[in-house]
This record gives sequence, C-alpha cells and structure tokens, in this order.
Amino acid sequence: FDATNISRTGANYGPRGIRDVSVQFLTYNATLDFDIAEALAPVDCGDCDIALANAEKTFARAQADIGAILDAGALPVTLGGDHSVTIPAVRARVEDPGLILIDTHLDTALDVGGEELNHCCPITRAVDAGFDPAKIALVGISGWMNPRTEIGYCRERGIRVIWLEDIWDHGTAWAVERALEVASAGDGVYLSFDVDSLDSAHAP
Repeated sequence: FDATNISRTGANYGPRGIRDVSVQFLTYNATLDFDIAEALAPVDCGDCDIALANAEKTFARAQADIGAILDAGALPVTLGGDHSVTIPAVRARVEDPGLILIDTHLDTALDVGGEELNHCCPITRAVDAGFDPAKIALVGISGWMNPRTEIGYCRERGIRVIWLEDIWDHGTAWAVERALEVASAGDGVYLSFDVDSLDSAHAP
C-alpha cells in the first residue's frame, strides 16, 4: 500500500519483490550455523486486504490482522509499501512498548495537507496511540531532510534523535546502544526501518 506517498510511488510492490528475492536464499546461514526457520518457525500470512486508495479502511483491516497475530502469541513482521504501514502496526501495540525508527526522516508531521494517515506521520500516530515519547529513538536522521516543525515536535516531547552525523562520528554500535537505552525501557521494542535510511547508492 503506498496511496499516502507524497513523492514517487511503487513501494506497494515491495512485499512482492521481497518474496521474489527471498526464494533465492536458504533459511540457513553457514557462517552463524543458524537456521531461521528452525529457530522462529516463520509464516507468511499473506497481504492485507487493501481498500483501494482508502487509508482509513486499509489501516483498520491491517490493525485487525496484526492484532490477531499478537493475540496468537506470535511476533508480527510487516513489510512493504510506504512508511504509513507503520500506523496500523503501532495501533495494534502491546502494553508499554519502546520504539526505534531507522530513517532519514523524523516522520513526526502532524498531518500532510490535513491528512493524518500519511507516510510522514507514523511517529506522531504512535504517540497518539499511547507510545511514550521518552521511549522513542529516531536513528540515522538527516538534517537536510526534515522541517523545523518536526524537530520541534521531537524536542518538545523528549524524543531522542540520533543524527546521521552522530553515527559517522561514533559508529553503528554506539548508535545501537543509545537507541536501546531509550527504547528498551518499554515492554518490548517496535522496530521500524525505512529503506531511505540506506545510502542512495544502494537505495536511489
């Protein structure tokens, strides 16, 4: 689902692409002597039932799907489309989760053109859903890609921002430790990863 995207579309093909590429790989990693299928017994639950161009209905359906997975005692992993897919996932949250976002953007817009269900808004919607801002860490953020209003939102609420330059100066391990210090204070951690956090040589 990428109907909330304000730039180039096509991310709705993401889950299909991930599935297509994944069949080229084994579930076993020889370096680590670890088999993900044996350890985690993953199941592909299929796609959410999309309501074409309707974020409200689509997210309600996705939230119900994710809630059912959580109720069954399984760990949900959601894939694909624009970053608005985080919104139904955070709404189906556990009791008191932390949150780590790896992204080039803060994703703390209150709305986009009056629309609150947008890929620029997942962190604000997470806070609306009950996530404690003090347990949210935003990692890899670029100063050139975020408006004053969104960093203001973070500063006002005490959301931890780990800038891209921080990672350059201190390294990835340092960033992981800082993010976990913040987010692991909760009852589990919701991890959200946006592909645009990767170098544009790898994700144009």
